[in-house]
This record gives sequence, C-alpha cells and structure tokens, in this order.
Amino acid sequence: APLGLRVSMAMSLGELLGADKGAASQLGGMLFARCCSGTRVVTCVKKETVGGVQFAGYGAHINDYPQPYLSFACAIGVTEQEIDTFAQRLDKALSEVRKRAKTAQQSASTPAAAPRVEDE
Repeated sequence: APLGLRVSMAMSLGELLGADKGAASQLGGMLFARCCSGTRVVTCVKKETVGGVQFAGYGAHINDYPQPYLSFACAIGVTEQEIDTFAQRLDKALSEVRKRAKTAQQSASTPAAAPRVEDE
C-alpha cells in the first residue's frame, strides 16, 4: 500500500482544552504570535456555506468533527532543534490557554459581591 505524503501531523485538543471552544482559537493566535508557522487550529464550530453547500465545522476534514484539533507541518528537512523549539512553544501556549480557561471558569463560578449600600 502507498505510504502517501507525510508532511503534517495532527493532535486532538478536546481533552487538553476541555469544553471551552474559544480556547482553541486562542491557541492558534498564541502559536502565530510565537512565530510557529505551518500550524492550523480547527475549532469545529464554524459553519460556512460555499457554492450553496453548507459545511458544519468548516475547516475540518469532515462535517461535525467531534472535537477541535491542531495540525502542523513536519516536512522533510526540518531539524531536530526546530521540532524541539516548536514543542516548547506549543507546551507554553497550551499551559497559558489552560491557565486562562481555569481563571475564567473560577471567576464565572464565583458569585459577585452584593453592592454596598452606604448609610445615609
């Protein structure tokens, strides 16, 4: 059987990011800001109509893919040092996204303090 062109890899983000669908988009932005080229985060939430055909989870390889994922290039010629650098940047970005999501979740579950009424 032909091996095909193995120039990219993908990883699921569902367990890493939890239920926060916005976290996947944040991760994509963070990787871009960290000069990680060749990455693509697919959130699986966007709906788009192209030529009269509606795509659920636009950008994914199939409709209604169950969880977000990250694909990244790993073409021939990439060095071990480049892979290590990417892995470090990805790890830092994932940690930051999870930290932000946890902070947002905690603030959402903490009841707001009642406004103080000053004595007249």
